[in-house]
Amino acid sequence: MKPHLLYICLLLSVQLTAGNDTLIEESIKTVVITDRITDISVERLIDSSNSIKSFNLSLADLLGRSSLAYVKTYYPGGLNSVSIKGSGASHSNLLWDGIPLNSAMNGQPDYFLIPASFFDRISISSGALARGIGGDVHLGSSSEWNTNRVSAALSYGSFNTQKANFNFLLSSERISWRSALSYTASDNNFSYVDVFAPNNPAVVLQNANYHSLHLKEGVTIRHRKNIFDFSTWLSFANRQIPPIMGAALNAVEHQKDQTTRFKLNWSHFGESSHFDATIAYFNEWNFYRLNENIASNHRLHSYHSTIGFFKRLKDVLLENTLTYNFTKANSTDLKSDNEQHELQLLSGLKWNMSNRSLFQAGYRFGLKNDETTPFAPFVSYSFNPYENYLSSLNLQAGRKYKIPTLNDQFWTPGGNPLLNIEKAWHIDLIANWRSHHKAHKIDLNFNPYIKWIDNLIIWAPRNGFWTPDNLKSIVKRGVTMDLKATVFLSNDMKFSAYSSHTYTRATSTASFIEEDASIGKQLLYVPKYQTNSGVSSGWREWSIGLDMSYISQRFNSSDNTSSVPSILHLDANLIKTLKFRDQQLSMRLGVNNILNRQHQSIALRPMPGRNYEVSILYNIEKLKK
Repeated sequence: MKPHLLYICLLLSVQLTAGNDTLIEESIKTVVITDRITDISVERLIDSSNSIKSFNLSLADLLGRSSLAYVKTYYPGGLNSVSIKGSGASHSNLLWDGIPLNSAMNGQPDYFLIPASFFDRISISSGALARGIGGDVHLGSSSEWNTNRVSAALSYGSFNTQKANFNFLLSSERISWRSALSYTASDNNFSYVDVFAPNNPAVVLQNANYHSLHLKEGVTIRHRKNIFDFSTWLSFANRQIPPIMGAALNAVEHQKDQTTRFKLNWSHFGESSHFDATIAYFNEWNFYRLNENIASNHRLHSYHSTIGFFKRLKDVLLENTLTYNFTKANSTDLKSDNEQHELQLLSGLKWNMSNRSLFQAGYRFGLKNDETTPFAPFVSYSFNPYENYLSSLNLQAGRKYKIPTLNDQFWTPGGNPLLNIEKAWHIDLIANWRSHHKAHKIDLNFNPYIKWIDNLIIWAPRNGFWTPDNLKSIVKRGVTMDLKATVFLSNDMKFSAYSSHTYTRATSTASFIEEDASIGKQLLYVPKYQTNSGVSSGWREWSIGLDMSYISQRFNSSDNTSSVPSILHLDANLIKTLKFRDQQLSMRLGVNNILNRQHQSIALRPMPGRNYEVSILYNIEKLKK
C-alpha cells in the first residue's frame, strides 16, 4: 500500500483513537485517561524516578530492579536490552506516551540511553493485553498545574563515573513548561580477572570510556476542553567498546549515537467522550567504527501518527485506535534504502459489569507494507471476590504478532525479505491482594502464564554467512510473584521489605532444522530463576537499606552445553534527608556488589566488582494558591 493511501485511510476513519493503544481506566462524565495502558491489571510501577536512589539511573538500571525484566548489559555504558518473561529483546516494546521507541533496524531500543529522571511514571505490562509479545515498558509524564519545582542531582563514583541530572517545572493555571537535562560519563577502567587468558591475570578494562548527554523539553497548554502538548527530546552518546575477555587489545572499537524526537498531541474532552490525536517524528543516527578500515553508518527517519475516539455509554466504554508508522532507513549494511509501513487498528470495549467485576475485549488488525497482519483478538475478565479488600482475580487471553525488522529483511549479506510474521498466543492468570492500614501496608501479586510462539525468526549460518529464517516454534511458561510490605513502628520509624521472584521455562517445541539439538532446551540467555529482594529501615531523616539480586545461569548455546554463571549481587545504601519548608536535600552513600563477585551479563563481557557512589539530590517545590 502506498504511503499516501495510508494517510487517506487515516484521515477518513471515524471513531479512531490516539496513540494510547489503551482502554480508559476511569470515566465520570468527562473521560479521564490515566496512562495510555491497556494492560492495567498486570502493570508493575517501577520505583519513582524522583527518589535519590533512582534519579541518576538509566532506564536499564531502574528496570533491572524488577525480576519481571531481565536486563542484558554488554558492558557498563554499552548496549542494554530488556527481556520480559523470557521473550527476546525485540519482543518487548518501549512506548513513550504510546509511541514506540524500538528501532526499526533491529527491533529494540538501547535502554542505557534513556534517563529514568525524564519520566515520573515508568511501568511494565506483561499480560495478554500488552502490545508486545513479551510485554511493554511504558514511559509517561503527568501534567501538573500551579506548581513550580526544581530538582538537581549530582553523583560521583568509582572509575571516575560522573552523573548529573536537572529537572525544572514551571506551571500556571493554563500553561506548564517542563525541562530536563541528563549527563553521564565514566572512564570505566575497572579491574577484573580474565579467566580466558593464560594464567588468569588481573587486568584493567581498556578502551571502555563513555559519555552521553540528553535534553528534553515540553510545553502543555490547556484551553477550555482542549489540551495541547509538545515535547522534544535530544540525545547524544559517544562510547568506546572494550575487548572481550581473552582477546588481544589491539582492536579499537567505538560508536556514536544521535537521536532527535518531536511529539505533538491534541486532546479534546467531551461530557462522555474523548478525542485524541498524536503525531511524532524521530531521527536516529548511529555510527560504528572498528580500527580505521571498518565502519558502518545508519540513519533512520520515523514518522508516527495516531487518532482516536473514546465513548462512554453508561457502564460500557468504547475505544478505537488507528496507528500509522512509517520508517525509512539509509544504512551501509542494508541492501538499499528501505521503507516500512505499518497501519494498525485497535477496537475494543471495557464493561463494568458490577462494582466487583470488569470485562474487556477487542482486537488488533492492520497492514504491513502490502501484507495483512494477523487478526489479534484479546479478552479479559476481572473479579473482586472480597468486597472489603482491594483484591482481584483476572484471566486474560490474546493473540499477538511481530513483523520482521529491516535487518531481518535487508541486511547485507543474508537478509531475507520472504520472512513471515511471528505469531503468538498468550494466557495469563493474575491474582492481586492488598491490605492497607494505619500500622502497615501489604501488596501481593501472583501471575502464572503460558505463551506459544510460531514462526520464530532465528539467524543461522547458511551458504557461508548468517541469514534469518522462520525456523522454530517455542513455548514459554512460568510464574512471577511480588510482595511488598511496610510496617510503621512509630511516627518517626518504619520498616519496609520487598521480594520479587520470576520462574521462566522457555523451550523449543518444533524446528525446521534437521536433528535440532535445541528441542526441549532452555532458550539462549533466558534465566530460569530471577530474584530481587531488599529491606530498609527509616528513622527520622535517616534510612538504611540492603538490596539483593540473583540471576541463575543462562545458556549461551542452543543445546545447553555451555552457560554463563549465575549472578548474586548485594548492594547497600545509607541516606540522610533534610527538609526545610518547601525544600529537601538528600545525601546518599552507596556500595554496589559488596561481595566483590566477578560476573558477566553477556559471555566474555566482564562487569565491575565492588564499587562506590556518593550522591546528592536537591529539590524545591512551591504550590501556588
